[in-house]
Amino acid sequence: MSLEGSCASKDCVPADPQVWAELESRMAALGKGELSEEDSTNILHSLLEHVESARTSLLDGSALLPETLARLTVIARTIRNACAHAALSAEQARLFGAALLPILLKSSEATASAASLPFLKAGLQFLANLSSADASSAWDLLTPDALCTFLRCSDPLVLTCATMIISNCITKLPSAAETLVSEPWLPVAAQLLDSLDHVSAAEEHDRTDTDFFYLAIEAVIDRGHLQALFNGLAGHAPMTADRYKLVLLRAMSGLLLLEGHRPFPPAAIAFVAERIQLLAFVAGDAEWWAVPASQGPAAVLAAATSLLAKLTVSDREVATALLTGGTLDVAIELLKKIRIFQRPFRATGTVQKIYGSAAPTRGSEIPANAAPLPPSCSMLARELVRLIANMAALGPDAQDRIYTLEGMQALLDCCAIDDVNPFIKEWAIFAIHNACAGHERNQSVLASLQRSSTTVVNADELAEMGFEVETDPDTGKLVVRNKAPPRPQDD
Repeated sequence: MSLEGSCASKDCVPADPQVWAELESRMAALGKGELSEEDSTNILHSLLEHVESARTSLLDGSALLPETLARLTVIARTIRNACAHAALSAEQARLFGAALLPILLKSSEATASAASLPFLKAGLQFLANLSSADASSAWDLLTPDALCTFLRCSDPLVLTCATMIISNCITKLPSAAETLVSEPWLPVAAQLLDSLDHVSAAEEHDRTDTDFFYLAIEAVIDRGHLQALFNGLAGHAPMTADRYKLVLLRAMSGLLLLEGHRPFPPAAIAFVAERIQLLAFVAGDAEWWAVPASQGPAAVLAAATSLLAKLTVSDREVATALLTGGTLDVAIELLKKIRIFQRPFRATGTVQKIYGSAAPTRGSEIPANAAPLPPSCSMLARELVRLIANMAALGPDAQDRIYTLEGMQALLDCCAIDDVNPFIKEWAIFAIHNACAGHERNQSVLASLQRSSTTVVNADELAEMGFEVETDPDTGKLVVRNKAPPRPQDD
């Protein structure tokens, strides 16, 4: 049923024009909080009667006249402003919210006309202001179905208000965050992530609703519910479980760009690291990548690796915890394996200049069914190198693991321009520098490289890694001296 139409037997007759004109003349002052308490109370009572009358008529099956809808829009804007200026009591705000909600839901239906959109926007702005002033009342008023309805609206302002309501409520109310990750509220979380998924990367930093998406996710993570959200969304429409995980990881990466972002709880970071360890176990098998069903988990692996690479850029505490938890070992082993079976599909050159032949990697047999990584995780190798580079800066403990696991060979194998992994060469150079700084055994890996009979060692390439290279005339081996390279820029 449309909001608009001809009046039925129970007409939605507009208020007397003279009465309305008198009310309208004082509503602007009310919205600014400029009236006395008694005048405000009287006017609010009259406005509430208008809204309740419209709600009753609508629920009884009558349609709202265009004039009535226009007046409801004015009322919604007035109480929106009054709420922003604290000119509404908590009880008055709750009464208006309860009266407006059924009309707002009808306005958000796909069959609603464009004429109802101004009212929908003003009404959602009021509810967003209410959630800022009195989150408990807003959360009690709204149902999962109502929030899902608003989140499905295509209008950016309505979507912003809906995400702001959720963000305000779960930030201010610990119980709301817990509610959101359990039934029957999980569909709201699912719809929230689906809405974020429809925001393109190009739009992400230009839309105000994106920040509220991220803040809502931050509140869930802060309350310790990341794992519950990760696991609980499986089976909920409209996306697959892996797609939900990808959007969650994207939101976590987006949070790192917000000013004033709070550090993620250690448990949340450990949970992401565990996802990498579990997926890396199967991702080291070339045959796994050939199965179509692996593309979703593979994209999750790439996104989780990218997130940890960003987190370890400047947070030594996070990097140390990941080192202790075995993440560096996992990253090195996975890098070695995927570089082997991806060798036919990437550009080569620099590594051959350094070695004079293919890099000496253990078990370098390339599987017959090897295939390129899917586009969603084509840059996985680069993100692994970034993570290793950041963790190598921790010092001897990390450097020892790199040496023990033959990580230097894997990093040298990445010192080539690779169209699939932009800037992997630069990150590999930075990783090699960090791995060798003050660490003689890793330096010895470079020093042990012999000149090829057909290819002279390219000293310029090694100099890019942060080392001056000379040849010992007696042994024919390289002599390496430290020289710090510039740090690659995050993309």
